[in-house]
Amino acid sequence: MKLVGPQLLCFLNMGNAMPEAIDLPEFEPRLTTGEPFSDAEREAVYRAIYSRRDVRGQFRPDAVADDVLLRILDPAHHAPSVGFMQPWNFLVIRDAEKMRQVAGIFARANVEAASMFPKDRQGAYRALKLEGITSAPVNICVTCDRTRGGPVVLGATHMPDMDLFSTVCAVQNLLLAARAEGLGVGWVSILKEAEVKAILGIPDPVRLVAYLCVGKVESFFATPELEQRGWRTRTPIAELVFEDHWGRKPQWPGPENHRSESFALGRRPEACVGPSRGLYALGRPLGSTDVLRAGCNSPPAVFAFRRISPRALVSSEAGSADSVQFRGRRYSPDGREHMIG
Repeated sequence: MKLVGPQLLCFLNMGNAMPEAIDLPEFEPRLTTGEPFSDAEREAVYRAIYSRRDVRGQFRPDAVADDVLLRILDPAHHAPSVGFMQPWNFLVIRDAEKMRQVAGIFARANVEAASMFPKDRQGAYRALKLEGITSAPVNICVTCDRTRGGPVVLGATHMPDMDLFSTVCAVQNLLLAARAEGLGVGWVSILKEAEVKAILGIPDPVRLVAYLCVGKVESFFATPELEQRGWRTRTPIAELVFEDHWGRKPQWPGPENHRSESFALGRRPEACVGPSRGLYALGRPLGSTDVLRAGCNSPPAVFAFRRISPRALVSSEAGSADSVQFRGRRYSPDGREHMIG
């Protein structure tokens, strides 16, 4: 039996068993370089990761432009998904009345949530601001369509929740892209899913995975707000890494000696007090690295929605701006390192 492409999917979706042999069409793979990013690119990626913060109370009323919104949604759509099923949808909400209704759902659920904590923590819980639904100019509801890909999905046959996990990868990409654009995002999870779905017209069996409040902010917390307020502290990485067996500490010294602060670029006050404070960018490359230039007042020059190889991420076509010194190194606008002498 020879089944290829859509024929095979149709065959499986009709309830048939996987045939013993499948003739797949030959193809010429398109590959990109496996080399690591340049120092400038790597620093930009790590900065987005370490300086990302959940935002609740620092939103400005400024509208988020459509092109900027698309620049954070497209990376979310490029997240990894098991079986390439891409189970996500992004419901953009600007309707003030719908936001008000969702905020009401939160308020009722938050009262219930407070009562679930020990009495000695309920006061501290109520003092926390845990949403910015109506203060953010735009909300984004990220969903997971559990029927996408049909009844049999490559990679999800024995772990059926992989579609949900894949959708969370999309959320993470959105959070990092938003930080690179100088946008704050607050993830609101104290909600009754059925009530939110009813307001937004989300059908079953589509699941609500993340309700996000998005907007420009005056500043980001240098460290997580819950940590600053004494709710919880970050667990050292050394306590979370095992080797070969659960609970077995690694024999290599990495996790024990690692200090997140050595990579936490966002904790530098001159770079992370606010999205418009100072030029943190290492040059002005065109393309998707330009989006990582959070901290620059000027908008990205060019953004192309395509998959780009690491070599193509840095370009010298953006002009001859002055070189930038960073962490004992000096970089030209095209990301090349120069000796400081």
